[in-house]
Amino acid sequence: MADGAPGGPLLRLFVRLVRRPLLPAVRLWRRNIQLRVVAATLLMSLAVVLALGFVVIAQVSKGL
Repeated sequence: MADGAPGGPLLRLFVRLVRRPLLPAVRLWRRNIQLRVVAATLLMSLAVVLALGFVVIAQVSKGL
């Protein structure tokens, strides 16, 4: 940290070790619109299923 850069050599090493395996996935994400659409659809579907599940659990616990 003496050179004014944020973080130390251990942080830079950690970032380099984590970043290298993720680069192919990031490239695939950026170049593939179909992957982004499918992922967004799955995430929205998961959110809806979770919300409806909480509603059903609340109704059952009230003694529907």
